[in-house]
Amino acid sequence: MTLMAKNQDYILKHIDPETGYGLLYSEKNDRCLFLNTVATLLWTMPSDFLDSSRESCTVAKSMKSPNAADYVAKVADDMRQSGLFRPLEDGEALKGASMNDEVYTLNQIYFYAAMECNAHCYHCYQPTTKVDASTEQKSKRVGKEVFMNFIESALPLGLEHVKITGGEPLLRGDLGEIIRGIRKLGPSVALETNGFLIDEKAADMLSQGEVEVSISLDGGSEVVHDSLRGLPGSFQRATRAMKMLSDRGCEPQVVMSISRRNLGEVEKTISVAASNGCSLVKINPLSTFGSAERLKGSEIILTIKELIEMRKRRKDLEAKYGVSLFFELPPSFASPYEIASGRTGMCPFKNMLGVLPDGSISFCGIGNIYHDLIFGRIDEEGFDIQRLWQEAEALIEIRTLLSGKLKGVCGLCVFESFCKGSCRAHAYGESRSFLAPDPLCQRAFEEGIFPDYYLIMITEMIGGEKEWLI
Repeated sequence: MTLMAKNQDYILKHIDPETGYGLLYSEKNDRCLFLNTVATLLWTMPSDFLDSSRESCTVAKSMKSPNAADYVAKVADDMRQSGLFRPLEDGEALKGASMNDEVYTLNQIYFYAAMECNAHCYHCYQPTTKVDASTEQKSKRVGKEVFMNFIESALPLGLEHVKITGGEPLLRGDLGEIIRGIRKLGPSVALETNGFLIDEKAADMLSQGEVEVSISLDGGSEVVHDSLRGLPGSFQRATRAMKMLSDRGCEPQVVMSISRRNLGEVEKTISVAASNGCSLVKINPLSTFGSAERLKGSEIILTIKELIEMRKRRKDLEAKYGVSLFFELPPSFASPYEIASGRTGMCPFKNMLGVLPDGSISFCGIGNIYHDLIFGRIDEEGFDIQRLWQEAEALIEIRTLLSGKLKGVCGLCVFESFCKGSCRAHAYGESRSFLAPDPLCQRAFEEGIFPDYYLIMITEMIGGEKEWLI
């Protein structure tokens, strides 16, 4: 394995969708470099490092040529000689370059702190229990001490981040103590909430803990948002929470679940978010599995073309409102420039675990829906997270399955090796198979609108013999 680091002086300024050629520019050196298709693919691998053996193999696979590996290796060497890559120095940190399939770090924990919720969103795919807006449901929940011991024991595996979600996590009375405990141990914390229960005290706690807070907002008006969330007053409480957090220097984010019922509210929602101090608006297509399976085939689900057209407005809307927009779509819906800058949906499936409200462990929140995907409990006597992470059959199986074996369009896509089919929970929810293609990408492929330049090139018969198209 030969590891090389990218020259951070260069920025990918443009890519031609017809040819795949790219343009790099270094302001420091006032230098422009043109990249052919292969060089562009090597540059846009989403890491600050290039494993020339692995990435060359991945790009060569996309060419389907017997001589492709040698050619791609030559291109990689040419890029090194041009100053775009340099050999890694002895002892240089590889943080962010974990492309080696034999080594897995447990970077993230998703903690589903409560399955109860004070809202009743029509689109929710989690099996939440509706409770009164001010009442904490006394269902079985893993204890604070047990959870904190688990977090501490996961640190040697590389734990850096804990996302707390639900249900509505703020229905859990000891959430503040849990957040403070996690921050004391070192990992960063993110919180997903509808914002209804954020008062002055909660805002103080979240800002002091430097928590990355995401607040649900599905419309730019009280009428639209409250009707979609099934919680009267939720728009007012959500926007109040944004303002309280931003006033404390804790810039919140907004998460919008998009459907035909609120497609016309996108710009209004962004405007409300910006006016209340939010730094980013994340737009998610609806999921159609779990409790939301009834939505499959419904007219409220946006078409692929509608999602693509909406995404095209990103730059204009960002410039107009001064916030960043993030569309939770797979890399195939983005340009290589956006992929390289991290502006596309990538699931950390191989480097995370989900802890469910009762202490059960699964890949993520999918274990709340499909109980056969639970493979441990953190409150069991003798539980050892390091042993589970390294030896659990379910984890070993999924790591093996996702190594070049994806079906459908994902198996034909040049991004397969690092995208891994995007969110595997969505794929499993649609087909009960972790090898299934990403539902959105597969729909685009079947409708003939999947980008050809991201597909592995196809062979054709000439004179009875196969000719590889490069």
